[in-house]
Amino acid sequence: GRNDDELKISGHRVNPLELEGALLELEGVTEAAVVARDGAQPKSLEAFVTGAQLSPDSLRAALLRRFPAQAVPRRFTRLERLPRDASGKLDRAALRRLVEPERAAEPGLPSQAERCVLRLFGEVLGSAVTDPGADFFALGGHSLLALALGQRLSQAFGRAVSLSLLFQERTASALARALSLPPSFSERTGQDPLGHRITLQGGDGPPLFCIHPADGLAWCYFGLVAHLPRVPIEALQAPGLTGALPASFEALVAEYLATIQARQPRGPYRLLGWSSGGGIAHALGAALVARGEAVSLLALLDAYPADLWRDAPEPTEEDAIVSLLDDVDASVFRADGSRYSKAELLERVQRPGSSLSAFDEASLQRMVEVALHAMRTYRTAAHPLFPGDVLFFRAGRRARDAPDPKLWLKYVSGRFDQLSIDATHLAMCQPRSLETIARTLVRAL
Repeated sequence: GRNDDELKISGHRVNPLELEGALLELEGVTEAAVVARDGAQPKSLEAFVTGAQLSPDSLRAALLRRFPAQAVPRRFTRLERLPRDASGKLDRAALRRLVEPERAAEPGLPSQAERCVLRLFGEVLGSAVTDPGADFFALGGHSLLALALGQRLSQAFGRAVSLSLLFQERTASALARALSLPPSFSERTGQDPLGHRITLQGGDGPPLFCIHPADGLAWCYFGLVAHLPRVPIEALQAPGLTGALPASFEALVAEYLATIQARQPRGPYRLLGWSSGGGIAHALGAALVARGEAVSLLALLDAYPADLWRDAPEPTEEDAIVSLLDDVDASVFRADGSRYSKAELLERVQRPGSSLSAFDEASLQRMVEVALHAMRTYRTAAHPLFPGDVLFFRAGRRARDAPDPKLWLKYVSGRFDQLSIDATHLAMCQPRSLETIARTLVRAL
């Protein structure tokens, strides 16, 4: 069951007790407590610790290695001792009273470039940001929101702003400083964020090809970059985002195969896919082997054969829109069982703070069409036999009637290794899940 101490921050479930436990494992920390800021929007956490010579930066860095940025406290305060009530229990109410209220930056203090970056932080996050030292990701940013921020920064500063730069320079002040340098000092990619193939990380050697899920977007895999530092990572997105929709599942596989071999003409190939992207990766693996190529890795992230949906009701536009929402618990149904309308769901996609709020109405409508087409096309897939080994990452938090990964066994003739990830299906590409997955991929690669 769900822990009453859990909070939801930018679609992530966060348990402050887990953060406290992680802090207590660090050298020098004798006591730790994490509380939510009362009434703060967006929601954020504050940490209080006791111990000698504790650096907030080192504490933050340690937590970022284990938790998504949204879960890491915004501020770390060192106390001589933590407050306790008469019975000796931690007094969390007293800690909340110690939380300093948000203060606006002093007028005129931020530079012109910082003020521009702060304004764009606020537009993308849906809430005003005034502190030049505020970390975009600690405020609730994630890869898709960073993509939206990068587009706005590119327009404002008249230069390309890569996603990797945003992960390196996380505060308004650091970003403003980097963007004030000559363009040759900033990384440029020139990539279309909706392009069919995007490079998440360059490097030498065979790349890891990550195939998009039903929404057609593959930026969700960017979380692998931090944990696979020397591995080139290429992500394939739905070609229909910028071009024609494939006529069939077979045509889709043929197009993706051409894209992969244009980037890497010969094997060994490494393939990974989440949800329906796993089914596409499986078909690509079989096609490559049929061409005499070696496939050294086929990793499926809670993906299942199309057989499961053969007799299911046709997917709707509302189903497609839900696949574009940030919330890992998003559904077409309200709590009372009634369905949300298309207009209501689109409003959630477009509201400030949404990952896709920076895209215009025409682009969003195209994304909905692509997602719906992907859902319908995948149901027609006739899976071939893959004559090799499969590494299957199974969502550990699942309903009793969730599908069985062994449904793949009739389509795989090699070894079928399963690993359980402590996440729901929809959270398989959240940062914490990808960190766990990457640890296994490091060994496999």
